[in-house]
Amino acid sequence: MFGKPDVVMVHTFCPKKSIIPPRGRLVADTGYNLAKRFNVPLLMTVGKTVQNESRKECEVYRDFLFMTRDRSIKIITGEDSNIRDTFMETSEALRLCQKLSFKKILIVGLHSHISLRAKKFWKKSSCKQNIEFDFVFVKGPIKYYFWELLMLILEIPFPPRSWRRDLIFNLVGRKG
Repeated sequence: MFGKPDVVMVHTFCPKKSIIPPRGRLVADTGYNLAKRFNVPLLMTVGKTVQNESRKECEVYRDFLFMTRDRSIKIITGEDSNIRDTFMETSEALRLCQKLSFKKILIVGLHSHISLRAKKFWKKSSCKQNIEFDFVFVKGPIKYYFWELLMLILEIPFPPRSWRRDLIFNLVGRKG
């Protein structure tokens, strides 16, 4: 760890019918607690992923935290409603950190998600940027390792930022 972070960023998971899944609550609560402990903002960046929901995914999480916790920390939400996957979530987080002059980011996510997929996006996207980051791995059920492994394999025929991936997201109802 690099000392006190400037911001805590949480990798979120798509709510179903605007209800945050248990793994999402785990990482959101962990991120909130860390942001409060360090007295820094909490950052979430995923856009519109939930059908029949006017809010972005990051706003669903923000509202959940404000309903279940106090409002003692600042929560920053992403600006781009088209963010629908981990690669774009990471890119938007880095863009906002540059914009807001955050140099040290503490990234919170489910262990399986960070270790199998998100970590590589952070390393790739932050290349040539003057930003330090570290990870907090939140333990979750073993079944999510299988899910993340499947998603890793699916990134081969459906890479981030491709029309094929957008087509799949549209077919499965991951709003955009």
